[in-house]
Amino acid sequence: MRLAENKRTSVKAAIKRASARARADMNRLDRDYLEALDRLYRDAAERIKSVIQDFAGGQGLLRLEVLQRLQVQIDLRLRDLADRRNQMLDRGLRAAARLGVEPFSAAPEVSGLLSGLSDEAVRFVKNFIDKDGLQLSDRLWRLDRGAIDGVRRAVESAIIEGHSASQAANEFLAAGRPVPAGITGKINAANAGAVGASAASALLISDDNPRVHALRLFRTELNRAHGEAYRAAAFKHPDVVGTRFLLSPRHPEPDICDMHARVNRYGLGPGVYPKGKSPWPAHPNTLSYEEVVFADEITEEDRAGKTDRITWLKQQRPAIQEAVLGSRKKRAALVRGILRESEIGTPWRVLKKRYTRRGIDVDALVVSDIEPARPSSQTVPTTGKTAPQAPVSAALKVMAHKTESQRALQAIDSVHGDGNLPVIPIKSSPHNANYLGAYYYRKFTGEPSHISIRAGGDHKELTLLHEVGHFIDHKAAPGKGFSSTYHDLFRGWRNAVDNTAEMQHLRALLQGPSTLKLADGTVHYVDKAYVKYLLSYEEAWARSYAQWITARAGDAVIEEQLQEILANQESALISYPTQWDPEGFSKVAEEIENIMRKMKWL
Repeated sequence: MRLAENKRTSVKAAIKRASARARADMNRLDRDYLEALDRLYRDAAERIKSVIQDFAGGQGLLRLEVLQRLQVQIDLRLRDLADRRNQMLDRGLRAAARLGVEPFSAAPEVSGLLSGLSDEAVRFVKNFIDKDGLQLSDRLWRLDRGAIDGVRRAVESAIIEGHSASQAANEFLAAGRPVPAGITGKINAANAGAVGASAASALLISDDNPRVHALRLFRTELNRAHGEAYRAAAFKHPDVVGTRFLLSPRHPEPDICDMHARVNRYGLGPGVYPKGKSPWPAHPNTLSYEEVVFADEITEEDRAGKTDRITWLKQQRPAIQEAVLGSRKKRAALVRGILRESEIGTPWRVLKKRYTRRGIDVDALVVSDIEPARPSSQTVPTTGKTAPQAPVSAALKVMAHKTESQRALQAIDSVHGDGNLPVIPIKSSPHNANYLGAYYYRKFTGEPSHISIRAGGDHKELTLLHEVGHFIDHKAAPGKGFSSTYHDLFRGWRNAVDNTAEMQHLRALLQGPSTLKLADGTVHYVDKAYVKYLLSYEEAWARSYAQWITARAGDAVIEEQLQEILANQESALISYPTQWDPEGFSKVAEEIENIMRKMKWL
């Protein structure tokens, strides 16, 4: 009996180890498929740009009469993209489901019961109807419809704008009048290169672009296939009582997953759910997993510690409450005793109407009435001492790009505090602004004004880190003006940044010829004004500060933005590096940390 029991215990341990390996394998599969999908969309954008170029006439312009035929060819490329993507998704679903079943294949109790479970999981994913009432095929159709409509609009508007400007220019010339510069510029909107760039932007980088939606869909559905297969296989084992909701190490910030992973709702232990009761996956694009739990793992403490979610939430600090509930008003309803357990996942817009019908004054549900005032400073240990600090976020009033701004500020606050920064707002600049972000201050007084982030701009979070770097350099560091350019405190940093390969490359571009002939025989102009701008210490500080925060904070979204910039630098015909290779950045990061310690911000 003892030998049999030991063998049973060793099999359970083997399942646990295999489950951990499966999660690691799933992380790799997720990464590989998302990288392949990204390449697929970028390749499609290049194919579309090539088609557009083929339709160009004299001077590279696209005439209005070719628009309909051009749209047909673009649609064909987008349908080919959809077919190739769907084939990739099908392969990924099957691979993810197999990884879900594998941990249980060595258990004699269930090895004969696993056949077909991975196929069933794939069928479940394809037939699953989400909260939006859509199946996977419906979401894929909407994704493709959005891609076709978005690219069509971009191409059509560019060609029509160029055509209209061309007609207006002819009328000015016929009247013997000079063509206004604004009209001349718009003629170039119909240039094949400009139209191709607009089409690629619509597919890859514009607001709500299809590429990002496809990446989100892949991660969601691959993880769903893995989780469904794992869960189905787990409950074939006679000793399994539930599955534990596991937060991924890559879980970017607190949300409802934190509650699911920590509340002991069924007396089986924190985050453990019996068959059919698990809330996983809690949301799309999840980074979380489940792990099998056997009966002999449940303790008396677990059984005695059973609690409901409302009780658990009330025991948490305000930041966690608000992150889980997703609304400050909902947190107020929680603290006032109004929020019911069944309403935890209900959107505030729905609850607002429900509470109003119940005679509750929703406008009176204000956080300031129920939350202690935020301290103006906090004590943070720094190299064996303590120093008063205020969170950097306290100096920035978020008036635009709320989600992105809060993510970036949370990343900063997780790394360091500051001294005594004045409060300035974060605003939005128009889509057509010629910058991604900017830090403004008053020319004559030197007082800071605001930070502006472009609506529709790429990587808003990383951009905001960059602009906060300027703000700190200008107003928090010692000295007048931008201290990075001259102050002794930054001397070590200036030496470190000067010695990086990226800055040396920029200096070589500045000192070299104005044009470069590449291996393919093409000649390209070197933008020396831009190179000078990148070489300035003021700009180098902001870029390095943003990269340092990204590395220290470990936010997956901002890390991905940095990796995209680095990848684009590497593939550019002429590289103007704005960020540093992580290996070569270590000395710069060390010097930034030295600065922060000397100012007692770490």
